Parts: sequence; C-alpha cells; structure tokens
Amino acid sequence: MELLCNSYVGASKSRFRPPSFGQPPSPETHFLQRRNPLLQSTPLPLRSPKLCFFRFFRPHRPRFHVWDFLVPGLDKAHGFENAQVIFNVMDRNPNHKVGIYYDAMQVTLYYKGQSIGGTSLSFPFYQEPKNTTMLYSILRRTTLTLNNQRWMEFRNDRTGGMVVFRIRITSTIRFKVSVWDTKSHRMHANCDVGVGSDGSILTSYKGKRCQR
Repeated sequence: MELLCNSYVGASKSRFRPPSFGQPPSPETHFLQRRNPLLQSTPLPLRSPKLCFFRFFRPHRPRFHVWDFLVPGLDKAHGFENAQVIFNVMDRNPNHKVGIYYDAMQVTLYYKGQSIGGTSLSFPFYQEPKNTTMLYSILRRTTLTLNNQRWMEFRNDRTGGMVVFRIRITSTIRFKVSVWDTKSHRMHANCDVGVGSDGSILTSYKGKRCQR
C-alpha cells in the first residue's frame, strides 16, 4: 500500500528547503509516524497527511441491510385509505478506526421504478467505528402517494405471491479519524425488498444487503 504522497502542494522542487532538524513535527505528522515508521525518513514538506488519508486508512462507506418491512392491510381491497409502510434498516459502519458523520438521511420508496412516497429518516448523527445503527421509520398516508389504482396493482402482484418495493436512502457523510474530518461525500443505498400476501417481508429478503 503506497503511503507517501508524490508531491507537496504549493512548493516546487527548485525552491524546496528541508526543514531544520530542531523543528518539531505537527500532531498530524506525528500520528502518521507512529502508524508508519517509513514516514520518519521522508522530508516533512513531502508528507501531506490529509492527501494520504484515503491511501493510508482506506475508509469504507457504510453498509445497509433491510431488517424488517411491512405493508399492513395489503390483504384489504381498500387498504390504501389507511396505508402505511413500516420498515427497519440496519446501518453498519465497517471501519475499525474511522467514524462517520451523517447529515439528515432521506428515504424514498419506489414501486416499479416510480416514487410512491418518502420522508426524512433521521437527524444528523455520528456513528462510532464498528458500530451498528437501526433506522426505523413509518411512511404514513400523508407521506405516500397512493390511490385505488396503485393499490390494486399491489394486490394483483400479491396474488402472484410477492410484491417488490425498493427503498432508496441518501445522505451526505464525512469520515473522522483522530482529529481529522474529511470533506463531505454523497452517499446512497438501494434496498430491494419483497413482501408476501400478508404484507410482511419475505424470508429471502430479510437481512439482504443493499446495493450502493
């Protein structure tokens, strides 16, 4: 794994001056020295910890899994009048030493490629390394765009044994290690989920990992 940056921003080779031996390393450089002794033999101006962040720590984006999903009243002909979609999604930070800051998440529910509702899933929060967060939400009639025709489509699929939906989760995240925060990154996850004739998640979809 390459841990050294190839250039120093703002300095050219012709004007490069090695630092004095009495100059103490910055806290960021000292932290990397402890992690990688090879950096101790590299001139300080050639070390750029923030630019090397992803090469050194290789942070992974969060992983999402559908834990539960329910459409109550799917067996009722006029269930759309009080329609709800209840779901629980598991959000896992797989990093050992890197935390994740999340802005507010947005969730959108799709059926046959068309949006049928959405809401804000959570407030901004910080997730510790190797930590799991359960994201629970209910889409109610006021946040769902359903009518009798759409509900009948659900019921027609139901007679075939399965109705398939897709949950799309979006947010903006930042990685954190020690005293550093990275710039913001756009994050999204697409979770396919199928329910049976009673509106409950099918076993084959429970715990299924979402696509990024």
